[in-house]
Amino acid sequence: MTQSFQTIVTAEDYAQAKPAPDPFLTTARLLQLVPAACLVVEDSPAGVTAAQAAGMPVVAVERGEEVPGLERATWKVSTLDDLALTPRGEVVVKGGPGGSSLL
Repeated sequence: MTQSFQTIVTAEDYAQAKPAPDPFLTTARLLQLVPAACLVVEDSPAGVTAAQAAGMPVVAVERGEEVPGLERATWKVSTLDDLALTPRGEVVVKGGPGGSSLL
């Protein structure tokens, strides 16, 4: 399965864990991307905080339950089925207030 990913980052690759931005900044650096060009998909408040501290937009996935702290995310969805990619690689959040949002 590892051949499906351009890079894999584990706890040994950065100094501080979430809610510090280290995991996401390390990943962006290894992928040679600026943080604003990344999209974080998270299900924890610490992950949302880390993504925001890294300067990355973040989609919080509730997975059927209200989790305090996820409302701070850039976007919030109920399931991963609410996310889609366009052929150009743009992310679409479906079913939010006002319909779909293009990221």
